[in-house]
Amino acid sequence: TGLDSSQLSVGDLYVGLPVSLQGVATGGTGSFSWSSVGAALPDGLSLSSSGLLSGTPLLSGSWTGVSFRVADQAGAASYVGPLGIDVYDPVSASDVFAYGVEGVVLSPLPVTVSGGKLPYSYSVVGGALPAGVSVAGGVVSGTPSETGVFNATVRVSDVNAIPAVSDEFNVELDIAELLQ
Repeated sequence: TGLDSSQLSVGDLYVGLPVSLQGVATGGTGSFSWSSVGAALPDGLSLSSSGLLSGTPLLSGSWTGVSFRVADQAGAASYVGPLGIDVYDPVSASDVFAYGVEGVVLSPLPVTVSGGKLPYSYSVVGGALPAGVSVAGGVVSGTPSETGVFNATVRVSDVNAIPAVSDEFNVELDIAELLQ
């Protein structure tokens, strides 16, 4: 009988993050042989004849038209694709430093973030921000309700929230007392 189906699921990939994805084929006669047909794979990736897509992507970008052929020993073939493969740079963020005054709205402080796949999420993982101040949507904002020097470490992740491609940045706020 011919091949019933073949599948190789490729999600979002990241520059520098190793990939090991095994293709699956059912039905057919004997063992299967996989090959890449159509558009080229992203640099750093290869497909073995056993259907293992592996390697470490070297460049970010979008590859379209990538297809895989699976053949059994009797010559029956099945195709996976065409697929689009997206490779993202790891998330990178810059530190934020600012001065403020207790009880006075901070001017919004944008966080410069690049890489990854939108949307980003933010969480304080160390230290603390002053009461009344938060990080959301790429902006440090709010009205501080306490004085002092505050240091917080904030993790920014993309939609896939993979720790190996997330980044941490520092927020330092020096909040002075409102002079009357």
